[in-house]
Amino acid sequence: MRTWRRVLLSLAASALVFPACRGTSSIVRPPLQPSPEPIRTIAVAPACGAFGNAVAERLAKTGTSVIYTDGSRTLLSTLHLSDSTMLEQSTRAALHRQGISAVLTLAAWYQQPGDGKPDSVKVRVVSTLNGADVAGVGWTNGLGNTYSLEDPTMRSTPSAAALVIGDDLSKQLH
Repeated sequence: MRTWRRVLLSLAASALVFPACRGTSSIVRPPLQPSPEPIRTIAVAPACGAFGNAVAERLAKTGTSVIYTDGSRTLLSTLHLSDSTMLEQSTRAALHRQGISAVLTLAAWYQQPGDGKPDSVKVRVVSTLNGADVAGVGWTNGLGNTYSLEDPTMRSTPSAAALVIGDDLSKQLH
């Protein structure tokens, strides 16, 4: 009888602990269109910041030429265009004439204060030729039980997330 009580108490304790834990990070790919031409040069949208540059750095290691955020901002300024118009047809056409095949955009959401680790990230690689999404990733961070010992090990840092996202985008583009 005592062993049944222990088993039941163990199961009850597990039922309380495990639902609070969500697994490690996950990736979802949105519907994409194949690029009508090879993606050789990607410009990182200036609003992507350091996180976008880190993802692009991973792409650069696989042979894709990258224009990082500062270079993109300078190029847009030279063309008398603004950062906010980067995905508009006229800006994409001007970038295409400059030899840029695609634009990388990244948006990250942070909810846990002081954590510094993203909860989710959405990355798109948009063709400058036709405006189609030629690669993309929806990444979600893992969660442990908030403020518990599992949380730091379950949640990825931006640099770790950038490696995973960059590798996945590279597979899509090559």
